[in-house]
Amino acid sequence: NLYKCDKLKYINANIAVLDCGDGKSKADTDSLKEILCNKLKNCIKEKRTVLLPVPKYGRGLELVCMLEAIEESIHIYVDSMIYQQIKVSDEQWHTHQIQRQIRHLSHWFREPAIIVVSDAQLSSVRNQRFADKFIELGGHIVFTGHIYKNTYADFLFNNGNAQLFQYPVHMNYHQARTVCSDNQFEKVVLFHSANIISDKSQLTECVSVKDTLEI
Repeated sequence: NLYKCDKLKYINANIAVLDCGDGKSKADTDSLKEILCNKLKNCIKEKRTVLLPVPKYGRGLELVCMLEAIEESIHIYVDSMIYQQIKVSDEQWHTHQIQRQIRHLSHWFREPAIIVVSDAQLSSVRNQRFADKFIELGGHIVFTGHIYKNTYADFLFNNGNAQLFQYPVHMNYHQARTVCSDNQFEKVVLFHSANIISDKSQLTECVSVKDTLEI
Protein backbone atom coordinates (compact mmCIF):
# COMPACT_ATOMS: atom_id res chain seq x y z
CA ASN A 1 0.00 0.00 0.00
CA LEU A 2 2.92 2.35 0.56
CA TYR A 3 6.10 1.14 -1.10
CA LYS A 4 6.64 1.13 -4.84
CA CYS A 5 7.31 -2.36 -6.19
CA ASP A 6 7.95 -3.88 -9.58
CA LYS A 7 5.28 -6.36 -10.65
CA LEU A 8 6.23 -9.98 -10.06
CA LYS A 9 4.88 -11.37 -13.34
CA TYR A 10 6.19 -13.18 -16.42
CA ILE A 11 9.64 -13.69 -14.85
CA ASN A 12 11.87 -16.68 -15.61
CA ALA A 13 14.14 -17.75 -12.75
CA ASN A 14 16.18 -20.79 -11.76
CA ILE A 15 15.25 -20.28 -8.13
CA ALA A 16 12.67 -18.13 -6.34
CA VAL A 17 12.69 -17.53 -2.58
CA LEU A 18 9.15 -16.56 -1.58
CA ASP A 19 7.96 -15.16 1.72
CA CYS A 20 5.19 -17.39 3.04
CA GLY A 21 5.00 -15.96 6.55
CA ASP A 22 1.23 -16.41 6.85
CA GLY A 23 1.60 -20.13 6.18
CA LYS A 24 -1.70 -21.98 5.88
CA SER A 25 -3.83 -18.98 6.77
CA LYS A 26 -6.78 -18.52 4.42
CA ALA A 27 -7.64 -14.98 5.51
CA ASP A 28 -7.42 -12.51 2.67
CA THR A 29 -5.56 -9.22 2.93
CA ASP A 30 -8.58 -6.93 2.64
CA SER A 31 -10.61 -8.72 5.32
CA LEU A 32 -7.73 -8.58 7.82
CA LYS A 33 -7.35 -4.84 7.26
CA GLU A 34 -11.10 -4.31 7.62
CA ILE A 35 -11.18 -6.20 10.93
CA LEU A 36 -8.32 -4.09 12.31
CA CYS A 37 -9.89 -0.85 11.06
CA ASN A 38 -13.23 -1.70 12.67
CA LYS A 39 -11.49 -2.48 15.96
CA LEU A 40 -9.77 0.91 15.96
CA LYS A 41 -12.99 2.72 15.01
CA ASN A 42 -14.84 1.05 17.89
CA CYS A 43 -12.14 2.13 20.34
CA ILE A 44 -12.43 5.68 19.03
CA LYS A 45 -16.22 5.65 19.51
CA GLU A 46 -15.64 4.54 23.11
CA LYS A 47 -13.22 7.47 23.60
CA ARG A 48 -10.38 5.04 24.35
CA THR A 49 -6.76 5.59 23.43
CA VAL A 50 -5.11 2.83 21.40
CA LEU A 51 -1.44 1.86 21.56
CA LEU A 52 -0.05 0.14 18.44
CA PRO A 53 3.44 -1.36 18.96
CA VAL A 54 5.07 -1.99 15.54
CA PRO A 55 8.55 -2.90 14.20
CA LYS A 56 11.02 -0.07 13.58
CA TYR A 57 10.65 -0.54 9.84
CA GLY A 58 7.88 -1.97 7.70
CA ARG A 59 4.22 -2.01 8.61
CA GLY A 60 4.44 1.03 10.91
CA LEU A 61 4.25 3.53 8.06
CA GLU A 62 1.64 1.41 6.28
CA LEU A 63 -0.52 1.53 9.40
CA VAL A 64 -0.12 5.29 9.64
CA CYS A 65 -1.31 5.55 6.03
CA MET A 66 -4.31 3.37 6.88
CA LEU A 67 -5.07 5.54 9.91
CA GLU A 68 -5.34 8.60 7.67
CA ALA A 69 -8.74 7.34 6.54
CA ILE A 70 -10.02 6.97 10.11
CA GLU A 71 -12.11 9.73 11.68
CA GLU A 72 -10.28 13.04 11.34
CA SER A 73 -11.14 14.25 14.84
CA ILE A 74 -8.92 11.58 16.42
CA HIS A 75 -5.27 12.56 16.84
CA ILE A 76 -2.45 10.26 15.75
CA TYR A 77 0.83 10.29 17.69
CA VAL A 78 4.05 8.46 16.81
CA ASP A 79 7.44 8.04 18.47
CA SER A 80 10.68 9.54 17.15
CA MET A 81 11.56 6.59 14.88
CA ILE A 82 8.24 6.65 13.01
CA TYR A 83 8.09 10.45 13.05
CA GLN A 84 11.47 10.68 11.32
CA GLN A 85 10.41 8.16 8.67
CA ILE A 86 7.33 10.25 7.90
CA LYS A 87 9.42 13.39 7.56
CA VAL A 88 11.81 11.80 5.07
CA SER A 89 9.20 9.96 2.99
CA ASP A 90 10.39 9.95 -0.60
CA GLU A 91 8.29 9.91 -3.78
CA GLN A 92 10.94 7.68 -5.33
CA TRP A 93 10.10 4.91 -2.86
CA HIS A 94 6.56 5.61 -1.71
CA THR A 95 3.32 5.52 -3.64
CA HIS A 96 1.59 7.73 -1.08
CA GLN A 97 2.57 10.94 0.69
CA ILE A 98 1.06 11.19 4.17
CA GLN A 99 -1.19 14.24 4.14
CA ARG A 100 -2.72 14.15 7.58
CA GLN A 101 -1.05 15.87 10.51
CA ILE A 102 0.86 13.28 12.53
CA ARG A 103 2.06 14.47 15.93
CA HIS A 104 5.11 13.50 17.94
CA LEU A 105 4.40 11.37 21.02
CA SER A 106 5.97 14.01 23.29
CA HIS A 107 2.93 16.23 22.56
CA TRP A 108 0.37 13.69 23.80
CA PHE A 109 -1.54 14.87 26.88
CA ARG A 110 -3.59 11.74 27.60
CA GLU A 111 -6.56 12.63 25.40
CA PRO A 112 -8.16 9.81 23.35
CA ALA A 113 -5.81 9.12 20.44
CA ILE A 114 -4.04 6.46 18.41
CA ILE A 115 -0.39 6.06 19.41
CA VAL A 116 2.19 4.17 17.32
CA VAL A 117 5.49 3.11 18.91
CA SER A 118 8.35 1.38 17.08
CA ASP A 119 8.83 -1.52 19.50
CA ALA A 120 6.79 -4.49 18.30
CA GLN A 121 7.52 -6.73 21.32
CA LEU A 122 7.75 -3.87 23.86
CA SER A 123 11.36 -4.83 24.51
CA SER A 124 12.59 -1.56 26.05
CA VAL A 125 11.99 -0.88 29.73
CA ARG A 126 10.76 2.60 28.83
CA ASN A 127 8.03 1.23 26.55
CA GLN A 128 7.10 -1.44 29.09
CA ARG A 129 6.51 1.24 31.72
CA PHE A 130 4.60 3.30 29.18
CA ALA A 131 2.38 0.31 28.37
CA ASP A 132 1.71 -0.35 32.07
CA LYS A 133 0.73 3.28 32.61
CA PHE A 134 -1.33 3.14 29.45
CA ILE A 135 -3.35 0.21 30.83
CA GLU A 136 -3.86 2.03 34.15
CA LEU A 137 -5.36 4.96 32.22
CA GLY A 138 -7.84 2.66 30.50
CA GLY A 139 -6.02 2.55 27.19
CA HIS A 140 -6.16 -0.35 24.79
CA ILE A 141 -3.08 -2.17 23.42
CA VAL A 142 -3.39 -3.78 19.98
CA PHE A 143 -0.62 -5.89 18.45
CA THR A 144 -0.70 -6.18 14.67
CA GLY A 145 1.89 -8.88 14.02
CA HIS A 146 3.53 -11.99 15.45
CA ILE A 147 4.01 -11.97 19.23
CA TYR A 148 7.21 -13.72 20.27
CA LYS A 149 7.21 -15.95 23.32
CA ASN A 150 8.72 -14.73 26.58
CA THR A 151 8.51 -11.07 25.57
CA TYR A 152 6.66 -8.30 27.35
CA ALA A 153 4.17 -8.31 24.49
CA ASP A 154 3.56 -12.01 25.19
CA PHE A 155 3.14 -11.29 28.90
CA LEU A 156 0.51 -8.59 28.30
CA PHE A 157 -1.34 -10.64 25.70
CA ASN A 158 -1.50 -13.79 27.86
CA ASN A 159 -2.76 -11.76 30.83
CA GLY A 160 -5.61 -10.27 28.84
CA ASN A 161 -4.13 -6.76 28.72
CA ALA A 162 -3.73 -6.66 24.93
CA GLN A 163 -5.33 -8.00 21.78
CA LEU A 164 -3.96 -9.23 18.46
CA PHE A 165 -5.43 -8.09 15.14
CA GLN A 166 -3.15 -9.18 12.32
CA TYR A 167 -2.08 -6.59 9.76
CA PRO A 168 -1.11 -8.53 6.62
CA VAL A 169 2.48 -8.09 5.46
CA HIS A 170 3.30 -11.65 4.37
CA MET A 171 1.94 -14.02 1.74
CA ASN A 172 0.12 -17.20 2.65
CA TYR A 173 0.49 -20.48 0.75
CA HIS A 174 -2.42 -19.74 -1.59
CA GLN A 175 -0.91 -16.36 -2.53
CA ALA A 176 2.53 -17.94 -3.03
CA ARG A 177 1.00 -20.45 -5.45
CA THR A 178 -0.64 -17.59 -7.35
CA VAL A 179 2.77 -15.94 -7.73
CA CYS A 180 4.16 -19.23 -9.03
CA SER A 181 1.39 -19.53 -11.61
CA ASP A 182 2.16 -16.01 -12.90
CA ASN A 183 5.87 -16.78 -13.40
CA GLN A 184 8.25 -19.50 -14.51
CA PHE A 185 10.32 -20.69 -11.55
CA GLU A 186 12.38 -23.89 -11.78
CA LYS A 187 12.76 -24.18 -8.02
CA VAL A 188 10.81 -22.46 -5.25
CA VAL A 189 11.75 -22.10 -1.60
CA LEU A 190 9.17 -20.94 0.95
CA PHE A 191 10.56 -19.20 4.01
CA HIS A 192 9.47 -17.28 7.11
CA SER A 193 6.73 -19.80 7.86
CA ALA A 194 6.53 -22.11 10.84
CA ASN A 195 4.00 -24.30 9.03
CA ILE A 196 5.07 -27.48 7.30
CA ILE A 197 3.15 -27.50 4.03
CA SER A 198 2.66 -30.98 2.56
CA ASP A 199 0.94 -29.97 -0.69
CA LYS A 200 3.82 -28.61 -2.72
CA SER A 201 2.72 -29.46 -6.25
CA GLN A 202 4.26 -26.23 -7.54
CA LEU A 203 6.63 -25.58 -4.65
CA THR A 204 9.63 -27.84 -4.35
CA GLU A 205 11.10 -26.91 -0.96
CA CYS A 206 9.98 -25.44 2.32
CA VAL A 207 12.48 -24.04 4.81
CA SER A 208 11.99 -22.43 8.19
CA VAL A 209 13.39 -19.09 9.29
CA LYS A 210 16.25 -20.80 11.13
CA ASP A 211 17.32 -22.91 8.15
CA THR A 212 20.01 -21.73 5.78
CA LEU A 213 19.91 -22.08 2.03
CA GLU A 214 23.07 -22.74 0.07
CA ILE A 215 23.03 -22.03 -3.67
